[in-house]
Amino acid sequence: MMGLHPYGKKLSIILLLFVSTAIAQTDTVYTVPFASKGNTIDLAVANTASIAVSDVTVMLTSSPSWIKFDSTSCRIAKIAGSTEQSTTFSFSIDKNAPTGQKQNLTFQITSGGQQWTKTIAVKAGVPNQFELYHNFPNPFNPSTTISYQLPTDSKVSLKIYDLLGREVATLLDNQTKSAGYYEQQWNASHYASGMYIYRLFWKDQSGKTSMATKSMVMVK
Repeated sequence: MMGLHPYGKKLSIILLLFVSTAIAQTDTVYTVPFASKGNTIDLAVANTASIAVSDVTVMLTSSPSWIKFDSTSCRIAKIAGSTEQSTTFSFSIDKNAPTGQKQNLTFQITSGGQQWTKTIAVKAGVPNQFELYHNFPNPFNPSTTISYQLPTDSKVSLKIYDLLGREVATLLDNQTKSAGYYEQQWNASHYASGMYIYRLFWKDQSGKTSMATKSMVMVK
């Protein structure tokens, strides 16, 4: 299902880390775009002493599984006295990330045998629109996966119809779902080959009801 989600906006977080004093934690929670790539965290390591420090390492030591970093460590050869050097960590957000839930990233800064840690609180943003995706695989035999995303908490129904418009299966029936990305499997081993229609009905918190429809083919 490559290419299912678009690239999100770039996110750049600028933080100041001191190699000469203990590092305070922050209460700020940074929101990163839903199902996005090309996000960056820029960490500025400041040497507040008057003499240079060498061989400074900034390493990611813990993060939630839905954040994928391109690299988890960066080395700064030298930071002159009373100056700073920046390090950049690039990452992507998995589409299955729990939206709106605070999680922590922890970085460890090492210099001259001393260590400091910095914790950054992040949460995945919600999708910016409702979308029902094409099932995968398609054609299929006998199972396929239907995926969709919700920009708000909603009540959701997912139903399968034949070409005559008769309902043949109900996969979800007015279930409450939080904003985010979902996958629902349909096993059609007891159904005949042919084309089927699947429809997703959703009602948002304002009571507005909408529907999306797509087709799929089962071949035995």
